[in-house]
Amino acid sequence: MVEVLTYDRSRIGLYVPTRELIQELPKPELHTHLDGAVAYDLVHAFIRQMSSSERKKAKNEIRKDLLSERIRHELAKDKPLSRIEARKKAEEYLKKTYDPINFDEISIDEVKRFMVAGEDCKGLNDFLMKFPFPLYFMQTETHLYNVAYRFIEECHKDGITYVEVRFAPTLHTKKGLTYQEIFNAVTTGLKDAKEKYGVESRLIVCGLRYDSEDVVTAINIARKYKEYGIVAVDIAGPERGFPVKDHSKVLTEVVGSGLRITIHAGEAYDPPSIRQALTYGHANRIGHGTSLVKDSALFEYVIDQRIPLEVCVSSNIITMGISLESHPVRLFAKLQTRWFLNTDDRSIIDTTLTDEYLNAANSFGWGLEMIVKGILNGYKSAFLPHAEKNEMFQKARTKIKQIAPKLNI
Repeated sequence: MVEVLTYDRSRIGLYVPTRELIQELPKPELHTHLDGAVAYDLVHAFIRQMSSSERKKAKNEIRKDLLSERIRHELAKDKPLSRIEARKKAEEYLKKTYDPINFDEISIDEVKRFMVAGEDCKGLNDFLMKFPFPLYFMQTETHLYNVAYRFIEECHKDGITYVEVRFAPTLHTKKGLTYQEIFNAVTTGLKDAKEKYGVESRLIVCGLRYDSEDVVTAINIARKYKEYGIVAVDIAGPERGFPVKDHSKVLTEVVGSGLRITIHAGEAYDPPSIRQALTYGHANRIGHGTSLVKDSALFEYVIDQRIPLEVCVSSNIITMGISLESHPVRLFAKLQTRWFLNTDDRSIIDTTLTDEYLNAANSFGWGLEMIVKGILNGYKSAFLPHAEKNEMFQKARTKIKQIAPKLNI
């Protein structure tokens, strides 16, 4: 009988980008929100620790937050309703989606179903409706410590060796925590987990663009608590109706302060949002940047200036209603932009960084070399001092060469 020989593509550097291989590769994650990465079973454990009366109170308080968020959603539409009509619509939405949940009997699967942005999510504002629920369970030092620790554990499972995790401290004060208590709890969780899992982390402080006072507060907090590992500030939240130009003065003051700037732009609005992020916001990186392809001159500028793009494919599919096949990351990669993939909100989207690279590879026919290109772009774009960043980059590159020795990098 004739023997059929096996052809090993890896001998000439043509590695098949399998899930196992991508997961093994060292990876950076630079665009991920802590409140969007709370583990489902951890939320379930927090709920189970409550008494029945505490669960009832929690459900009512979360409902109030959801109602406020939904009313804001209705008022932000192209054809806004009156406040009375917006409240009526919001009440109808919650009666259908939230009120049936029984906190006394809730399962981990039910927690997950409520947290994940599913088919009912029709855009960015619907997506943002998912956050009041996990945020309720991030209002004590114990909860924040556990969320941060578990976050690093999940990063380790995903092959992430360096992460810049962002959150808005102003959203964690509802039960009286001070900013110092918040940073102590979060950074202690990150550091304790690093001792076990070896994942390096830094913090980015978010300001909410629909509230000028919140942006000022976030920047002041970032400056005051910089020694906690804060490397940058971020302007987040819905773009439509809340231009970066409104925050130009305070963002200008960040330049030269030792903090970097990243801004959500071009996620759910057109290229002028990206242009403002760069000109008025002095952004060192752009969060998402999906609409960049609509402005060829701006696109060319971003490529020439090597401005990093924090690409979040699965998130964009949900918030923008686009398909994976039509996502501009394929063009970003082809035209040599400084692109790299991120999860954005791994629990809200139910994704991992391994998933993001694998899905892109399968959809666009990428080989391992293109995936590694994105990964190394990410390490190059970290908000770290040059020497520290270069050391991390070289360490990751060496590890990748050990995993895929024939790869041309």
